[in-house]
Amino acid sequence: LRCSVELLCLDGGSSSLKYATYRAAPGRLTRLDAGIEQATGNAEGDLARALLKFKPQADDTIGAVGHRIVFGGLRYEAPTRADDAVLKDLETLVAIEPLHLRSELDLVYAARRLMPDVPHVLCFDRVLQRRPADRCQRRAVADGADAREPDALSPHGRGRGDGAEVRRRR
Repeated sequence: LRCSVELLCLDGGSSSLKYATYRAAPGRLTRLDAGIEQATGNAEGDLARALLKFKPQADDTIGAVGHRIVFGGLRYEAPTRADDAVLKDLETLVAIEPLHLRSELDLVYAARRLMPDVPHVLCFDRVLQRRPADRCQRRAVADGADAREPDALSPHGRGRGDGAEVRRRR
């Protein structure tokens, strides 16, 4: 039995869109293409530009899309299917991590519109997710901040949408 699937991996940041395509076959993963695009704030346009640069072979089709997500809060760590309920839940975290999460979710929505018939999987950055409450509390205490404030939950020390760093409380 021969089986091969094209994987499109997207990493949409605040200023760039990194992408790579892979062919997955039993016991083998082969990178086909990779690139980076300047993000313009128009997720659908940025994604369309990246897809135009992808050079598929005659029998290649995108079988699945993986999305790197920087912050999934305390609830999301493992790869998770990007369904409406999960995306709605992640929307509640945008105020805590506005720098990356807003653009990442916009890219997920754009990819789902452009490729509605393939599975979309959210892959959370586990380096930032590993024991977030403990890590954030240690950072907040070290900074002299109140660990119960929303700023203390963000992996970048930002919250409330203002991009302010957690500041030492006196």
